[in-house]
Amino acid sequence: MIDIIYYLAIAWIILIIIGILYVILTTFPEIGNSTKKILKTIKGKTVYHKYIMNTEVMDKKIHDMIRYNRNLLLDNRIPINKVKFVFQPLFTYDVDKDIICPKYEIMLPIDDKTGLFRNNEPVIEIDKPENLILISVKNYKFDNNYAHLKEILKNSKLGIVIMLADEITLNPFTRNEIPYIYSVDSEVIRYADLDEEVREYKNSK
Repeated sequence: MIDIIYYLAIAWIILIIIGILYVILTTFPEIGNSTKKILKTIKGKTVYHKYIMNTEVMDKKIHDMIRYNRNLLLDNRIPINKVKFVFQPLFTYDVDKDIICPKYEIMLPIDDKTGLFRNNEPVIEIDKPENLILISVKNYKFDNNYAHLKEILKNSKLGIVIMLADEITLNPFTRNEIPYIYSVDSEVIRYADLDEEVREYKNSK
């Protein structure tokens, strides 16, 4: 019973304080304006930080993966001029220029005092492709990867994008190491059909 009375008393005091503040701010509006100016000063100004999208540097390991997989395709008479490679399951594609992961600049609004992103300010994009789509590779399992690739590329205009990976990841629950390996000759091959993706994009417009 004493605890309930204690909490009710605190709630009553808070209500009284809120009431007093309301009366002061409505009677003396200049105080409210001064408070807003102080808070604005504390918050800081908006500054824009420039970032260049898709500027990841390919190291020797990635170059070796590309060379290895290109040789596999060539050995199996796959038209490599219709094959591109990515190293993540998600990538962007410039429909107009037929470029995967095109480079462009974005300017992010940052509070110069807190260093935090300012949600109420616009993000400025410079030279961003007009028709830029986000594509996710899909998983496929075939009896013969090369026979399937030949078939799909036979009538393809834009080609396909195959994801390559050769890493070790950790199971988030057991922390055991898990191989994360994908290539053109894997049991499961991950790729995106650009003709299909562009067709779906144009139909959705």
